[in-house]
Amino acid sequence: MIITVVGLFWFLIIAALVLLISFVLFLVIYRSTRKKLFLALSLTAIVLFGAMAIGLVAVKPFERDKGPYDFPDSVWVSESPQIELHVSHDHVIEHSEAFLIVDGERIDVDIALEANSYPVRISVKGENSLEAVLIEGTLSSVKEGEISFEVERDRVYGGAYRTITLRRTDG
Repeated sequence: MIITVVGLFWFLIIAALVLLISFVLFLVIYRSTRKKLFLALSLTAIVLFGAMAIGLVAVKPFERDKGPYDFPDSVWVSESPQIELHVSHDHVIEHSEAFLIVDGERIDVDIALEANSYPVRISVKGENSLEAVLIEGTLSSVKEGEISFEVERDRVYGGAYRTITLRRTDG
């Protein structure tokens, strides 16, 4: 389990506040110095371990979703519109093969698509300019064997598709 910086920050803030409040309360309530010190240290230890347990449970472990490029030698297909992505054995986007079928014509493309990355771009193969981007969108759903994105810009299908879903067919 990886603890995020934000989770650790909140854990430390909450633990410090609880410790401060408990220490002040015990100093005010009990008059005996030994009793004060013993109870304050005991309560501090209990609160610290309790806060740590709550903090560790409350922090969501980072679990990366699996996208197309995490499955070597796999094929991902969208039936409507016709898009195919053949992932290479080495997981590298540049070594993978992808194409669109537009009016019966095959267009070779690069698909920049990761399971935990929101922008999705489908562009002409080997081109890196903005003019080469054919379809651009935002990741909307990642499930096992399926990944979907909302189309925001479409220079190929004339806005006919609002959502494109690629499904894993083998591998």
